[in-house]
Amino acid sequence: MVAVDVPSGVDVDTGRLDGDHVTADLTVTFGTHKICHLVEPAASACGAVELVDIGLDLPDAPVTAMQRDDVVARLPRPGTDAQKYTRGVVGIRAGSERYPGAGVLSTSGAACGLVGMVRYAGGAPDAVLAAHPEVVVGEGRVQAWVVGSGGDDGAADALAAAWADDVPVLVDADALRHLDAPLQRPALLTPHAGELAAMLGVDRAEVEAGRLDFVRRAASEYAATVLLKGHHTLVADPDGRVRVTTSGTPWLAVAGAGDVLGGVCGALLAAGLSPYDAGSVGSWLHGAAAAYASRGGPIGAPAVAAALRPVLADLLR
Repeated sequence: MVAVDVPSGVDVDTGRLDGDHVTADLTVTFGTHKICHLVEPAASACGAVELVDIGLDLPDAPVTAMQRDDVVARLPRPGTDAQKYTRGVVGIRAGSERYPGAGVLSTSGAACGLVGMVRYAGGAPDAVLAAHPEVVVGEGRVQAWVVGSGGDDGAADALAAAWADDVPVLVDADALRHLDAPLQRPALLTPHAGELAAMLGVDRAEVEAGRLDFVRRAASEYAATVLLKGHHTLVADPDGRVRVTTSGTPWLAVAGAGDVLGGVCGALLAAGLSPYDAGSVGSWLHGAAAAYASRGGPIGAPAVAAALRPVLADLLR
């Protein structure tokens, strides 16, 4: 089944599927990708998408998909006089006695080499040090905090401690339940659909059906960048701009992958990227690492973290 421009029945401008629609194996479109080609659930109805350039003079788009060159242009690079502190220090307040793996995986993502140092102040220091002896355990100065993954009952206290520093904060998982909108400092929130539904007081099914609408609503209400995880991850800025991440593989839908993502994005925040750039670049790198590690087959979260460095090396070469 081949669709010309868009499959019949999809909502072109929102990515929604309301009523009957065609599910195509291939969609051939012209000039530029439309929102329905990028945003779920309509994107899955489009199948593989082939873009034909017909020479259109296009305006700036409110929804875009980052490409390899966009990512490379935003990656932090150390100068010749760099030392570990000038490259940035990212702090991790993730993991607990009950969920030590979240601390290990968050630290694994953060320790991909994008910053000079990773500091760990979560609840699983022994497990983190066993996996990453280079990590510094304890309180100290950082340029960004990652909070929430596997935080369990300590998530509220961890979030309060992170807010006490005047630095950007990435908020994930358990810590999302303790946010009060609007936020008063730069932040990157990384919910999945169920968590976003709880943040907005709606049903998860509503979020899944209208992902673009709800991620924009959350970014506006919380005055923060919101990264909505999914097959095509959406990163929304409070000003209404949205970037879609199309790198990755369905094999990335595995426990712990979000912990790695939080660490990568937190490292980019600490390196000086804005929450919008950190979320969109980080999610693209996360997807690329998953594709690299998978090679078409199953993967686990540790393999995604391990693939980050070779992917970065290839991008920076």
